[in-house]
Amino acid sequence: MRSQLFPFTPIPTTLLALTTYIIITSVLLVIHFVPPQNFPSQSRQDDMRISVVDAWHDLQHITGDWGYHPYNSYANDRVKEYLITRIHDILRNNKIGVEARNGEWEEDDIKVQIVDDIASNITFAAESKGVTVYYEGTNLMVIVKGTRSSPVLIADDKEREEEKERLGAVLVNAHYDSVSTGYGATDDGTAVVTLLQLISYFTNPNTLAEKRPRRDIIFLFNNGEEDYLNGARAFAVSPWGKMPKIFYNLEGAGAGGRATLFRSTDTEVTEFYRKNVRRPFGSSVSADGFKKGLVKSQTDYKVFTEDMGLRGLDVAFWRPRSRYHTEDDDVKHTSRESVWHMLSGAIEVVEGMARDTKRSFEEPFEVGGTDSVWFDMFGRAFVLLRLHILFAISVTIATITPLVLLFTVYLLHSKNKLYMFSNSTLHGKCVHGWKGFFAYPIAFTLATCAVIGTAYLFVKVNPMIIYGSLYVVWACFLSEWFLVAWVVCKIGQWWRGSALTRGYTFGWMWLGWWGLLIYMCYLEDKKGISSGYFVLFNYAGVFIAFWISLLEQFALPPKDADNHAAANCQPLSPSHENPNNYIDGGRVFSYNPNSNLLDPDEPRSPPTEHSPLLSSSRRGSANSSVGTRGRRPWRPSFRRYVDADDGASSHLTEPDSDASEGDQAILRKGVYKYEQRWSRELPIGWGTWVVQWLVSVPVQIILVGQIGLFLGEALGMTGADGSDILTVYLGIATFSILYLLPLAPYLHRITHHLAYACIVLFPVTLFYNLSAFPFTDEARLKIYFQQDYSLSNGTNIVSLVGVEEYIKMIIENELPSAKGKEVICKKDWLRLGLSRCSWEGLPPNVARGEREEWVEVTTVRAVAKRQAIFEIKGRETRACKMLFDKPVVGLKVDGDRSPIYPGGTTELRLWSRDWDRGWRVEVSWEEANTTSTSMEEDKLGGKVVCLWADVNEKGTVPAWDEVFAFVPKWAVGSKLSDGLVEGWVGFEV
Repeated sequence: MRSQLFPFTPIPTTLLALTTYIIITSVLLVIHFVPPQNFPSQSRQDDMRISVVDAWHDLQHITGDWGYHPYNSYANDRVKEYLITRIHDILRNNKIGVEARNGEWEEDDIKVQIVDDIASNITFAAESKGVTVYYEGTNLMVIVKGTRSSPVLIADDKEREEEKERLGAVLVNAHYDSVSTGYGATDDGTAVVTLLQLISYFTNPNTLAEKRPRRDIIFLFNNGEEDYLNGARAFAVSPWGKMPKIFYNLEGAGAGGRATLFRSTDTEVTEFYRKNVRRPFGSSVSADGFKKGLVKSQTDYKVFTEDMGLRGLDVAFWRPRSRYHTEDDDVKHTSRESVWHMLSGAIEVVEGMARDTKRSFEEPFEVGGTDSVWFDMFGRAFVLLRLHILFAISVTIATITPLVLLFTVYLLHSKNKLYMFSNSTLHGKCVHGWKGFFAYPIAFTLATCAVIGTAYLFVKVNPMIIYGSLYVVWACFLSEWFLVAWVVCKIGQWWRGSALTRGYTFGWMWLGWWGLLIYMCYLEDKKGISSGYFVLFNYAGVFIAFWISLLEQFALPPKDADNHAAANCQPLSPSHENPNNYIDGGRVFSYNPNSNLLDPDEPRSPPTEHSPLLSSSRRGSANSSVGTRGRRPWRPSFRRYVDADDGASSHLTEPDSDASEGDQAILRKGVYKYEQRWSRELPIGWGTWVVQWLVSVPVQIILVGQIGLFLGEALGMTGADGSDILTVYLGIATFSILYLLPLAPYLHRITHHLAYACIVLFPVTLFYNLSAFPFTDEARLKIYFQQDYSLSNGTNIVSLVGVEEYIKMIIENELPSAKGKEVICKKDWLRLGLSRCSWEGLPPNVARGEREEWVEVTTVRAVAKRQAIFEIKGRETRACKMLFDKPVVGLKVDGDRSPIYPGGTTELRLWSRDWDRGWRVEVSWEEANTTSTSMEEDKLGGKVVCLWADVNEKGTVPAWDEVFAFVPKWAVGSKLSDGLVEGWVGFEV
């Protein structure tokens, strides 16, 4: 190495590593936590006929004026009335026209139709086995007609010839119901106010004059999403459900932040997002999370794709999950910036969809779409690929790159310049080429095992700590892996230092990433999994870096060169003969019996008869043993070796002043510490190691960092939902390792300062994670509430479902109604992985009158037949259900058709759009599977259960009020099921 423009020494390496990781990590965290603040000017908003201020005020009204507004609440009706009023105000403000009797607004061939759908009913089989749902929809729609309107709206036969030129509509969806325990500011109030602003934008005369939509746009405010996606299912069977071909679904599963592209049906429809959105955010990793069931909740996307065969996008807020479906889902915990991020993206995507004229979208995604992979870069750029293209690229690279490496190795070997895998034992040349070969696998294995072991330790000792201290867990894993790997690499370099360590590390990494790339090719081709896109980038970077390490060896002299052999395999050449000089693998040590190596500045004096036989200095003593040719040279302590990495001069890197001038020159020309003497010829100083850094580090940690942050936030709090917490810890541990893995080839050059920081950080974070209380005011534990009330005898059971250790603590220590009462805890059948703790609590006051009058059931059984008619009516509710003790094979609810499902129905859920109206249900069942002729065997028994979910008025459900008032500030209540209170009566026919 004749020049040192970019020396591969500790200080430059450490500075480059710190700079890269600090900058990229900081940017990723800012993008992760802070939504963009790129509001348009007020004049620009006026021109577009949108207003972030108005959207914010609408959100305040929807969440603040009426509180919780689930489908089964009076507040839900008032929210719908407010939306109808706002829609009329918007259209009137845009001067679209006057309202006609048929519900259409018309002027200058611009048509806007307002639909209050109170006619669409549906009966369907739920995903749970034996469950049937009957639902009466109350959806609200605004349809802005395009220039090539959907053929579904064409009623005249004379226009049928033009149908081929007409295009399917664009569906933009949000749901205006909330859960019974949340205000719904993010789920889904922000999406609702976004739709209001979209209506204003697309009915703006300026917009219509310049960018008239080609397709119809249906703005669907659906009701009942929180209860089995009922609103979307009702839309699917309505006449308007035949109109759309593509959709844009807006959702919320957190509280504020950025709206992320959660899912996409295909590449072609995702192109609308890529081309139009200026502040993209999202990754196809989230889509795979839904595929694999890591995310248990669902959105209307499921209905639009599986039931209706539409193609489209699912966009949602997603963090923090602890506020999802709780009182913290309010305006205080979101922001105008979040509203604008969803609104701006929706304008850009919907406008692109509405103006598109490609007929390919008229086909379902199974026919016309291709699987896709996508991810954003710093929230500014968006990468989109067809999955089969990613697969083809991956297979090609996985096939070609090993051949390139083999050919390069062949050329090196043919020129006798393959210094790797070469030493005197195998090849008769003392190049010490095997040194550094095992450093990486040992370091990687020990560091990874340490981190995985710590993950298991957390699960054993304090499993929920990740819920409220996710980033402390990150810090613990990162510092532990770095510390262990750094120590092992430094020991390896101290004991068997080699200029090939970096190259060998890249080689091992290349092999590991190559195996992982092969596996990802399998997943892409057979499973449709796209999350492994980062593997391709990591593999490509490591391959280039490893290839550079091989190419560097072409700069070395052939191993059989005379001068090279003399310098590396023999003692000093005759011109350098000095019995006190010794060369070992390029290391030149000069022993002068008159020198004091303990303190080089101390004056030297010759030994006398009074001198001790052995020097009192350990260093002098050790070094005195190397004056004899063939003995191992003196080696410093590991501590002194590490301390020398700060770049200060050291006698380890420079020969004694009594060494020959030639030997001193060798060390001054780039031989680092214990590395081989021939390494001075490597072109490292020209920046090859910097090129390797650029191709193997920045892009890789960007992609891994984005995915890791997303998965951490998305899954870190799912332990409260019953998810396997070990999977979450192992996921965080894995991405902690992957985030630091690009550092591995450079660890032996990193100074001790970072290690010292980790020596402090790791034990502190470890102790905290093992001992700290896992929940905070900002990360409140979700506990799920339900009350079962027997209307016949008044038996009243209140239940909290959650992590048993904490809900039992809350019940016994905090809730007055549980004092002195037996609390029974058992595994919950509804939320697997959680426990249900129950006790006799405060009775509800959900309806007027005596409790026996809250549910009315009239039954009539057909004579000599296994058939019965039930008339059911619940007071001050519009949701009930029937539980049968044996499957019913025939089922009909007045108001809808009569579906029959294989295996029969054991639970029928009933939803009415009207209050106190009730249902008429006809059922039939099969003959009992028994030889008995007893009439008892032919009977049908069960329960009628009515649900109440409106707790906006205090005192309606005192048990909920008690939980709301007395649970600790680190916990928050949420609904367990459709009803907070389930009142039931038995029946037998």
